[in-house]
Amino acid sequence: MAATVLNAGGPQFTVGSTADVLYEMSGNSNDFAKSLGIPHAYMMELTDFRSGFAHPEQLIDQIALPVVEGLLVLAREVSGVKALKLPA
Repeated sequence: MAATVLNAGGPQFTVGSTADVLYEMSGNSNDFAKSLGIPHAYMMELTDFRSGFAHPEQLIDQIALPVVEGLLVLAREVSGVKALKLPA
């Protein structure tokens, strides 16, 4: 997934557990998903492009499109469905 984001023109992501890569926290979406019995829970923090987390409109495609490509790879791996594609 991280390689796909990078190959699609996105930033390099560090892969690991939330506590190891970001910081320890409780009550996040991973905890909530696991409490519901969802077997796969992931957290991704987007690059801030020095704008904090309120991205300027002109950067949305630049930030989002490579990440969506990576999420499709993740979805394919988790689901076993190899035909998922980004709509044109």
